[in-house]
Amino acid sequence: MKAGKKMNDQSNRKKDPLEGVTLKMMLTDVINLFGCKDIYKMTEINSFNDEPPMFNKILKFIRKNPWAIQKIEKMYRGNLETIEKMKSDGTISKKDLALGSGTGGRKTKY
Repeated sequence: MKAGKKMNDQSNRKKDPLEGVTLKMMLTDVINLFGCKDIYKMTEINSFNDEPPMFNKILKFIRKNPWAIQKIEKMYRGNLETIEKMKSDGTISKKDLALGSGTGGRKTKY
């Protein structure tokens, strides 16, 4: 009886949109959407303002700072629908890892 109830609870629960998404994947999508300069303006994370911005340096900094992780997660969650649409339209491909290749987007302070 308990196993059946557990299965029911799991099927009724909404899937977390971040389940299976790594910080690296989130960061890549957010950079492709906004570009490094706009992310710097929104988050004030200095690594995004470097010339040229270096993905691994940015990722390393974010991993070490919980407040920075929260900002990137908030940007990702808030734009998940747009990111998924861009991926399905082919605007962002899985191979598109270039920094600052975003198409613009909402410019909200996070």
